Amino acid sequence: MKVYWVVLGLLTAGLLSCGTAPHRPAAEPATPQSVEASLKQGEELLKQGDYTGAAELFREVVKSAPGDAQVHYYLGVSLRQLDDLDGAEHHYKKAVALDAELAEAHNNLGLLLLEKGNVGEAMNELKQYLELNPDEAGAHFNYALALESADQAELARTHYTKAGEIDSEDAGPWIALGDLQRKEGNRSAALKLYRRARTADPNSAEAVLSEGQVLLESSKNKKAKQVLLELAEMEGAPSEIVTTAGMLLARADQAESAITLYRAAVANDDQYATAHFLLANALARQKEFESAAEHYERFLVLSPESEQASAARERLAVCRRELDD
Repeated sequence: MKVYWVVLGLLTAGLLSCGTAPHRPAAEPATPQSVEASLKQGEELLKQGDYTGAAELFREVVKSAPGDAQVHYYLGVSLRQLDDLDGAEHHYKKAVALDAELAEAHNNLGLLLLEKGNVGEAMNELKQYLELNPDEAGAHFNYALALESADQAELARTHYTKAGEIDSEDAGPWIALGDLQRKEGNRSAALKLYRRARTADPNSAEAVLSEGQVLLESSKNKKAKQVLLELAEMEGAPSEIVTTAGMLLARADQAESAITLYRAAVANDDQYATAHFLLANALARQKEFESAAEHYERFLVLSPESEQASAARERLAVCRRELDD
């Protein structure tokens, strides 16, 4: 599910990808001016996705300015993007200890704790973020995530709804509300909420997938097929979501529609190995061995050491034997 991290003081949906960079020079001895200059330099590195360079810079600055909450916060941001969760937690906690009103540090610390399964601590941090930003949709959404994780569904609904009311163009809160109804077996209510999500954001691939999935669960296969195939034409739809839609239709014995979605997924992102593997499997079942072999080969280039690699090699060999006969 989408969450709202704070990077450079702005809410950002989802997680950012990590990057690498050459070594950066150490920060100057701390003065208010040098710390400010280093923060600006580090912000630019974060904007560029250069998390390694940013972390190196902020590590040097924090040595000479250990009492600066912003420096600890930005070091936490950098480390989080490098998957150093413990390091990020340490510096986020240091940031909020130094400045209890540093809202973005409370938010990111809360989400990190939630990711690590520390629900109680996460709720406390996200509640503080909400108290500091009561009119921010992302603050309500993230606090609702923590509440849901703590099995406080009704209060979570209140904050998801508030998030949706504040940001009328965000599908996320309505998808979350639909998911709650679906977990409780209320498919009709869930369907209405997923459709409301699509009204809020007509380009939300996640909302389309959620609607199609609940339609399949309700045995409305024809309508589900129609909805899920919209993803094949949706510009910018994430390949992972499009591929998942294909898997759903394949399980519903809609092989041709599944192939259409897998083809769309690889067209959107030729680097997405899973789509190549599933497309190859579907094509092989249709005895389209030449095309299947092409996608097995592409999968093995992209993911030669994966769990599916052995099966891909065996099936590729079968395809080649069929083509040689």
